Amino acid sequence: QSTWGNQFGTDMMMKGLVVFVLLSLIALSGASQKANSADAMAKLFSCSACARVVGRLSEDLNFLLQSDSYWDRKQIDQRVKMSCFDSAMKEERMQNACQAFLKNHSRTVASKFSRHLDPNDDAFEETIDARAYCEQLQDCSHGQQTLQEMMASNN
Repeated sequence: QSTWGNQFGTDMMMKGLVVFVLLSLIALSGASQKANSADAMAKLFSCSACARVVGRLSEDLNFLLQSDSYWDRKQIDQRVKMSCFDSAMKEERMQNACQAFLKNHSRTVASKFSRHLDPNDDAFEETIDARAYCEQLQDCSHGQQTLQEMMASNN
């Protein structure tokens, strides 16, 4: 009987250990899904901020080129810094994503914009494809929709 009791106790401990391990895996899976979801949301906001900032700058570029106007580097830097004041970015998460985008890419974006206004550069007077540029910066994945695109497709 003593052997049976020891065996029964060992079996119960093993079953308890298995249940503990399974519950731990489920909890980790849930945490992983939340982390993946948070990462996906961060990527969505980052892509949306990039597309909005670069898209607006592309519109500015087109206007400047059509009106035979140009901005010097100081004006370009100022315009890039003001990009997050767009009315489409007044929501806090979008504002944070925009500020993070500018923190990481403001110099790169301003340089790219400058190249398109420089008559001595191969990129002179070319339009900027915001989507392609945001993919190049790795703020958007190929085919990823922005918040604006998602809202437009729901209407």
